[in-house]
Amino acid sequence: MQRNSYQVFSTKQGNLLLENLSIQNSKAKGQNGGNGGSSTNAGSGAGGGGGGCGAGGALFGSNTAQITIKNSEFVNNLAQGGDGGQVVSWHVFGGPSGGGLNGTSAGAGQGNSGNQSGSPGPFGGGGAGGIYATKGSYRGGDGGIGGGGGGGCGEGSNGVALAGSGGTGLLGGNGSVGSPHVGNRGGPGGSGGGGAGLGGALFIDNSGSLILSYDHQMIPFSQNSVQKGAAGRSGASDGQQLGKDIMIMSGGNLTFEISSGINLVLANPIESDREFAGGKGGIFTKDGPDTLDLSNLANTYTANETFIKNGKVIITDATNLGSVLKGTPNKIHLKNSGELVINGSTIIDRELILSKDIGSVESGTISVTPNNEVTWAGVISNNGNLQKDGEGKLILTGKNNYTGVTTITTGTLEGTTDSIRGDVLNNGSLILIKRLRVLFWEKYQEPDLSH
Repeated sequence: MQRNSYQVFSTKQGNLLLENLSIQNSKAKGQNGGNGGSSTNAGSGAGGGGGGCGAGGALFGSNTAQITIKNSEFVNNLAQGGDGGQVVSWHVFGGPSGGGLNGTSAGAGQGNSGNQSGSPGPFGGGGAGGIYATKGSYRGGDGGIGGGGGGGCGEGSNGVALAGSGGTGLLGGNGSVGSPHVGNRGGPGGSGGGGAGLGGALFIDNSGSLILSYDHQMIPFSQNSVQKGAAGRSGASDGQQLGKDIMIMSGGNLTFEISSGINLVLANPIESDREFAGGKGGIFTKDGPDTLDLSNLANTYTANETFIKNGKVIITDATNLGSVLKGTPNKIHLKNSGELVINGSTIIDRELILSKDIGSVESGTISVTPNNEVTWAGVISNNGNLQKDGEGKLILTGKNNYTGVTTITTGTLEGTTDSIRGDVLNNGSLILIKRLRVLFWEKYQEPDLSH
């Protein structure tokens, strides 16, 4: 099916509400990087510019946007990175510009003329190519996040060959090294790296917020895709392609609101830029009385905290709940009637915080499906109640300090006197191992009474 050549929605700030829409066949494509040159005169040809980033095939949300999408579907949308600039046969003196974000010419690394390194691109923009060199080496400009790096160029003298290095792409591809040459004969500059394709349907920048709300059964995402921008030539690298449906940058916040009678199953991972997150994670929230199924998805979104306020979240292991950033908190909040269903045998080493409203007798529930064994190695804390459900086995190994009641509805709960706290209501099977501490041990010998 023919796609449009433009993105449907883009918001830089403020609130945006989309409701009961079907958004189909839209495309966000990064601009191609400018071509570099190959010189036959003294001086080296300029390097090619990096390709721009294509982000959010249907919708792009900036880092201050607050976006709510209700009962809407996204079908056959595409985010495509721009191609890196190639090296053409004619002499190029000025440094070619990098491609811009989503087809714009503004915001890319800008070309200059005469013995300079290429300027870097801002967010989504490709780096400019290194500038025509009569002596010295000049590197390509680095791409902004998602933009490809520019190609380098170099020209030596006094018998010494110099080569300008290619710029670096962050999710975009790296530019290539310009060919080294020694005076009186120019050489080709390096080619630009390809731009990244990020978020086939939706792209949310860091600190932005996205709420997806559904009150009837539907398939919200189908046939969306991402396509990396190609490197200009050999030596440079292609951009990356991430998030067929949803790409949310580190620090972005994501909420699912699922009404009663709905089982929402996601087919593709929710992806993020964890490689360049810089230790910043966002918040993931599940609300509403029914079910969000994240099982079997290697999600890479970076959430410091996950809130299951109500209803069920189904997983097979902890990777379904996103990436853990080194040195940052990674907590799961289980509130009142929230339930985490674990459909697989696994070990989860994340802190679990049980919370309840004042006067509430409801419990946060961990359910383990039949024939599975789950070890919860993280600490369980706070004032809430814990309910074990499902025919599978749950083993608690942390030194826990939660203060609520523990209820075994079905299946088996195993732990020690340190891990299972407070009163226990057992309607299933409880294996309680008393933990002893031996202070010293001395062999006892019977006295000799024969004298």
